[in-house]
Amino acid sequence: MEEEKAVEAESEAGQAQEENFEERRKAYRLNKVLGATIEHRGEVTQTRLFVIDISTSGFRATSHIPLPEQEDLKVSVALSKDEEPLEATARIVWQKELTVSGMFQLGSEFVDLPEEQLERLESFIEGEKNAVPASKPNSPALGRPWTMIRD
Repeated sequence: MEEEKAVEAESEAGQAQEENFEERRKAYRLNKVLGATIEHRGEVTQTRLFVIDISTSGFRATSHIPLPEQEDLKVSVALSKDEEPLEATARIVWQKELTVSGMFQLGSEFVDLPEEQLERLESFIEGEKNAVPASKPNSPALGRPWTMIRD
């Protein structure tokens, strides 16, 4: 849990850079932390890959190790506990080391996402997008920031 919070905090710094590119994106990008595994050259990488945000065109994630750029990698993203993971091919298009944690943040694009997987991803993103209440401008969406205990 602490590691996920550290990942989210560090990713906010990179998110400011990403906002400049937001206008060029073709697809809605869902901000949600998801678990994933990457297979490279037939070997499953035994490291945690935290997907920070995801769209139908790709995802941004953090990893404990650097991953090869511009190579097709098999990725498995756990969209929910109750379903089989999303299976796809992705290509790392950029990567940078995060100075505080020594982890690596990366941006990837899906390569030839099968229609069935694309539909699953679209459905997942739409469901999550509709489940999150919209916040007012300049107002954080806190949901339930604390729990009240009464005697």
